[in-house]
Amino acid sequence: MNLNRITAAGAFAIGVVVAASAQSEEAPATNAPIIVTASRTGRSADEIASSVTVITADEIKRSGATDVVQALEKLGGLYFRKASGNPSSSEVSLRGFGENSHGRTLILVNGERLNSLDMAAPNLLRVPFGSIERIEVLRGSQTILYGDYASAGVINIITSLGADKPTTTVAATAGSQNTFGGSVSTAGRLDDALRYAVDVNWQKSDGWRNNSDTETTDARVTLGKDWNARATSTLSLFYNTGDYGMPGALTYAQMRANPRQTTHPLDEGTSQSWGLALNNAFLVGEDGTLRLNVSASRRLIDSQNDYRAWGYWFYYGSGLDSLTFSPSYSDRYQIAGVENRITVGADIRRDALAMNYIYNPEIPLWGIANKAFDLTRGSLAGYVENETFLSDTLSLILGARADRIANESSVNGTAMPDVNSTEHALSASVLYRPSQQVKLYALAASLYHAPFADEQVNIWGPAPVVADIEPETGLNQEAGAVVRFAEEWETGLSLYQLDLKNEIVYNPMKWKNENYDDTRRRGMEANLSWSRPGVARLSAFYTFVNAEFDAGPNAGKEVPLVPKHVLTLNGEWSVLEDLALLSTFRATSNQRSGSDLANAKDDLDGFGVFDVGARVTPSRIKGLQLTFGIDNVFDKNYATSGFSGSSVYPANGRTWKLTASYTF
Repeated sequence: MNLNRITAAGAFAIGVVVAASAQSEEAPATNAPIIVTASRTGRSADEIASSVTVITADEIKRSGATDVVQALEKLGGLYFRKASGNPSSSEVSLRGFGENSHGRTLILVNGERLNSLDMAAPNLLRVPFGSIERIEVLRGSQTILYGDYASAGVINIITSLGADKPTTTVAATAGSQNTFGGSVSTAGRLDDALRYAVDVNWQKSDGWRNNSDTETTDARVTLGKDWNARATSTLSLFYNTGDYGMPGALTYAQMRANPRQTTHPLDEGTSQSWGLALNNAFLVGEDGTLRLNVSASRRLIDSQNDYRAWGYWFYYGSGLDSLTFSPSYSDRYQIAGVENRITVGADIRRDALAMNYIYNPEIPLWGIANKAFDLTRGSLAGYVENETFLSDTLSLILGARADRIANESSVNGTAMPDVNSTEHALSASVLYRPSQQVKLYALAASLYHAPFADEQVNIWGPAPVVADIEPETGLNQEAGAVVRFAEEWETGLSLYQLDLKNEIVYNPMKWKNENYDDTRRRGMEANLSWSRPGVARLSAFYTFVNAEFDAGPNAGKEVPLVPKHVLTLNGEWSVLEDLALLSTFRATSNQRSGSDLANAKDDLDGFGVFDVGARVTPSRIKGLQLTFGIDNVFDKNYATSGFSGSSVYPANGRTWKLTASYTF
């Protein structure tokens, strides 16, 4: 498959869609979901030149999902790698990114970043699940509007910002492996101008694998104030704490013999995070909107690791303080009678990371010595995106971003050389909307990604050094279509090619991260859904990606930890007025093991997993819902992550969960 074939296929698909829409009658207007934060422009999903999936609170509740990862897997068709079986360690993989893919997909909560300066994956248990109003998934590079971490896309989680009428939901969960949980979510108004939402969630589980236990508590308070008809503010405060076991990897032989065993029975970790986000919006003139958003957070992580077989214990602790100020302005204007819509903004961010590595005992001859590593990163970015309406159905969107990134670091109190860079990104896209049922788009966008802190400075070995690593840069080309027909069907297709330079990978031969040869990803994403209220809902997501090294000694080799094929089928059947049956099938093809750059090791096997469930909503008790689910019903033995062809992290076998919720 080459770019010409992708372009030809995309043109053919778009031609078929246009012809079909031209022959069909005009259908009633659809209520396209409004994207308020993820697009940074207040546009609907149909007004964005990207592949967009919006998962609503109602869809999440009806699906039986009990955490963000399940909701994204079942309803969004996303693929996750899981090192310990619990959602806090899950790592999303979009657009063919393998190791450290979480650093290429930006995850937001009400516009606040969950991605961090170091290589720790975002904690997806940090959001009270019952408070989610919707989840927005924007696939493809979104660097212009968001900068770093958005090379593959953006996932934005929107929580409740209040309600016109007081609403409270209480929920309780019980399941296998001593799984228990409870949550309370309440929202309403204190007066005509002041809204509130309070959400508290607690859950614990012994975990399917030995030493994969987890316990987490999360709380969020949100206050929204309408100062007048043209100004509003929203303040959100959050706190999260979690304890978790780390069962470690197994060999293939150990996994076949007993996938539930652990090789690290004493490894464990804890995390805490808290912070606030203050979002302000002001109407300016007739169509202008000024946004002034501020967020601040602190995250603490501690862990202990048993390496007594090698003669020592390893303790790790880190603290991360983040502060962001993001002003932006959107408005409409005309030039020579041509209407335009523009968004300009800035992202001013400061992250301060302190990491401590403590060994007992120290073994200096082995390079095992205590280290204190500090890195502060400042980022000053400006961006602009302008949409020119060439006609009522056709628009041209141009964007640009510049980002000054400065790093200051020290190891054991000794200052390391500063690392500074200025990154740029440009984008151009065409959006064609011949009717409210059809969206066609094509785009080209450049992107960048700065190294993680613990990639930027290599502290291992006798003499810590600032690694000679350049930021990743690349070009994403894409064409896609979304079509709604017969009022019950929706289908989407996107074809893309992503070329990267200086992709950062871990080289096991040198025990360090480094820029590697150019890579190329060519792929397709397709989805089809059908829904008839009171009868059934069906959806299918399929992704294909061919991710290869494009130069150097491994030219033509596959990028590790990238399955070529991922398929998700999700269904709901209302067999009775009060009873619905639920099912999900998730499957992936084989993938190269992590760090296997030369494709010389054993593959990580593909798998297919069935989840089933039932939902009961008694008509005589309004607001009550009971959901029972069995995941991996056939107890499939599989893994989503493994390295060097010799170690794997088994995924959960068969588990069950019963959830009861009541809304009043």
